[in-house]
Amino acid sequence: MTEKISLVITAKNEESTVIRLLESIASQTRKPDEVFIVDGGSEDRTISVIEGYKDHISGLRVLIEPGANISEGRNRGIKETQCSVIAVTDAGCRLDSMWLERLSAKLGSDVVWCAGDHLPDATPEFEEVVGKCSTEGYFTAGSTRFKATARNLLFRKEAWEEVGGFPEFLEISEDAFFIYKLIDKCYKFQYVPDAKVYWKPRSSYRGVFRQFFRYAYWAARGGIGFRIYWKPLLQQLILISSLVLWLLLKELYLLLVGLGLIGAYVFRKFRNGTFGAFSLKRLFQVLSIQLVIQLAIFTGTCFGLIHPKDG
Repeated sequence: MTEKISLVITAKNEESTVIRLLESIASQTRKPDEVFIVDGGSEDRTISVIEGYKDHISGLRVLIEPGANISEGRNRGIKETQCSVIAVTDAGCRLDSMWLERLSAKLGSDVVWCAGDHLPDATPEFEEVVGKCSTEGYFTAGSTRFKATARNLLFRKEAWEEVGGFPEFLEISEDAFFIYKLIDKCYKFQYVPDAKVYWKPRSSYRGVFRQFFRYAYWAARGGIGFRIYWKPLLQQLILISSLVLWLLLKELYLLLVGLGLIGAYVFRKFRNGTFGAFSLKRLFQVLSIQLVIQLAIFTGTCFGLIHPKDG
């Protein structure tokens, strides 16, 4: 593919993480023709760190938009670009050296957008389990089921224009909204699992809860909560229903059935290797993190549904 590609990134207070992203951009086997980093009002050294890489990354520009949310920042960067193809990722990520080469190779004349794989870039075991327990971002396009976020997307600028860009009324979950717009338009899509981006999971229970609460809250505000989180919400419905039946009918087996269904799901994930090698420590981590995520999704969805659909 010979079309020019612009890489658009948003950042805010990423001084401690943006260096690994910049290094990975500089080491790409297929360089982006333009790089726009839109800063939403950093109060640390993020901007000066980025500016220091202008000699290492061709076409690097920094746009400063104080107070801009992620969608506003992305849309501003995309409007500035002269390229017909747009790649996006997040400031806290690290790109595989062949990321853009592999992703762009699949964007033919009939393929409008591509998504690659995103993997946890985790050192502590807790972060690794958080990454494996992450439940956001599953989509289906045609017969392909894939996990995607704006950490790893490539699309034609004209498609971005036709779907109205990224939704500026959403603070987060904006990428899921945008991806569903592309899917609903039936644009031809290609999943590229070997185009890898690495992201840093949260390192505490509090951070995990806050992240998934906000994901679910804004997804519900955007009217896409049930499309994204149908599986955890179904699991919660099963568990709550079994608990209510147990309390009403005083039959313990009804509660055990609900718990058994959830437990079977977890052990099936262990069996297929999703959570790594089984151990009591790993089992406790998985169950506790899953519980936090489930509670965050449930409460976030409930609070989001209180508000009318935006957009």
